[in-house]
Amino acid sequence: MNVSSRPGGLSGHSLIVCQFNIGVLYQHDTTVHYGRCCHLFDLDAFKSDLKSSLLMQSRPADHVDELFAIYLNTLVTLIDKHAPLCRLRITTRRSEPWFEGECRASKRLSRKLERVYRRCSHSTTARSAWQQQFHDQRRLFRRKAEDYWKSAIAEWRCDHWKLWSKLGLMLRPTCG
Repeated sequence: MNVSSRPGGLSGHSLIVCQFNIGVLYQHDTTVHYGRCCHLFDLDAFKSDLKSSLLMQSRPADHVDELFAIYLNTLVTLIDKHAPLCRLRITTRRSEPWFEGECRASKRLSRKLERVYRRCSHSTTARSAWQQQFHDQRRLFRRKAEDYWKSAIAEWRCDHWKLWSKLGLMLRPTCG
């Protein structure tokens, strides 16, 4: 903690400024999925490896089970080689209860205008359009949150358990 006061000495009436290093608790849901890295798939190399595989080079099998085993083994080996399994961590932020379709549309428009400004034009009109939309978005978010929490508190004002439950949700750390 860093404490300072205005020049002239310490007094009970001096301005005290301090800084705290407090980490923000992010609330994310993370799931792990496995999928194929299809962007690495090279069809010509796959065809070439398939042509030179045991499936295409050997004589036909005497029994259908043997043929199927060769077929399955060949395809699994080639798919694993040309489109290997990838571990994907998907992280999603928990949405606020008041964040709904209108908020999503406003946020999407803000991001679109930002991309237009950053990628294409860097013009003052594009920048002002983006900034105005961003300010409108912030006002919308603030209004939606206030309306939601006012109605939630009014709805549960007679049930203290549910009211404290709602207040606990409102006071939890938010995602940054």
